[in-house]
Amino acid sequence: MKYVQIPVWLISLIGVLAILIVLERLYVAKVPVKIWGIELNQPPPVPIFLGGGLILGMSEEVTATKKNNKALLNYRQGEALCFLTYVGGKFSGDAEAASVHLDNGNWVVQAYEGAAGADVMAKGRCLFLSVDK
Repeated sequence: MKYVQIPVWLISLIGVLAILIVLERLYVAKVPVKIWGIELNQPPPVPIFLGGGLILGMSEEVTATKKNNKALLNYRQGEALCFLTYVGGKFSGDAEAASVHLDNGNWVVQAYEGAAGADVMAKGRCLFLSVDK
């Protein structure tokens, strides 16, 4: 009988991927989770006061869907860094897409449904740095 030797790093990588897949599924299901003292799927954190009057905060999540395919994130260029937090739907071709981008100097999240009218959803939020006055 011949044994196959599997490297330890490969087994570790598979374990980490399995854990990440479970956490991702819990996030999509919006189940509050606390792992090693880290709370996941909680409301946006309160602003963090960095000192010197600087505040680091996170915006509310904004959703763009097939019916409302463009949603304003309420921040202008230079005020915040915005990013996708969720992408979902039927991606059956290269016409369906989701993005966060600048539109006339404003951050927007947009879902592109494509020619077939597929259901596509995108969510985004922003990190912002402001000065406490």
